[in-house]
Amino acid sequence: MTTTYRQALKAIYLTLDKDPVPLHSHFNRNLLPHAPKGAKEILINTVKEGFSRCRNYTIVALPPLEVGGTLHLVHIISVGLNPDKLLIKYAGCYPFSYEDPYNQILWRDEAQNPSLQPPQHQWARSLELTFHNDSANSSYQVVSGTDLTDFTSSTSGDEWNDKTFFATADQLVGEEVTASSSGRLMKWYEPRCARCYGLFWGHSCQQCPMSVECPTFSLTPMDLPLLIIKELERMSKNDNKEPEGVLVSEGTSQRKRGTNS
Repeated sequence: MTTTYRQALKAIYLTLDKDPVPLHSHFNRNLLPHAPKGAKEILINTVKEGFSRCRNYTIVALPPLEVGGTLHLVHIISVGLNPDKLLIKYAGCYPFSYEDPYNQILWRDEAQNPSLQPPQHQWARSLELTFHNDSANSSYQVVSGTDLTDFTSSTSGDEWNDKTFFATADQLVGEEVTASSSGRLMKWYEPRCARCYGLFWGHSCQQCPMSVECPTFSLTPMDLPLLIIKELERMSKNDNKEPEGVLVSEGTSQRKRGTNS
């Protein structure tokens, strides 16, 4: 997917925890690479028709960035009695099979156009891991697609690695990973060091001098899967670039060792 589309979608996604924002502020043609000519006029007319039927928002489907078989949805909301004044709100990522119980989804078929779709993937669960940064005491998450349905005392690092197929630190792509998972999202809080990937004990990394103020604990001494390590390395080397997901190649089973003890 093009950089302009990624940037336009990200601008909407960043308003997720805020009030809906005016359409003219964030909405642009780059957000609709799949829509027909005259998309904005079609959208306004659709919102007006919905408003006349007592529906105050229209759902619009957008194509995925990296994980096929998913759709990003936004709500186009009419304000008061004037449907020409529109707001936009990110509404989540869903599999193709999603049906809204109250509204039709505009440009859904167009968003599924094979020319716009990355490869489709399916895994049992998505797993979210937390990594702590340096002295700023900030943290970020890496979401991975895995066929490992649970972590138990008998789970090995090799099993975790072999059953991990995708990893990303991009929040939007993480939404796609979760949407394409047949099971629920596992938010596994295993604090790791973003500098060396080592485990924390108390407030300090066991492998390097980094420490954080927030209370932390460690669940397992298992090595990280190769794909998660690659994504962390890419983030550290390309701080000014958009992170992209890492997909395992068929037959890949080797990984970096010695990341923790």
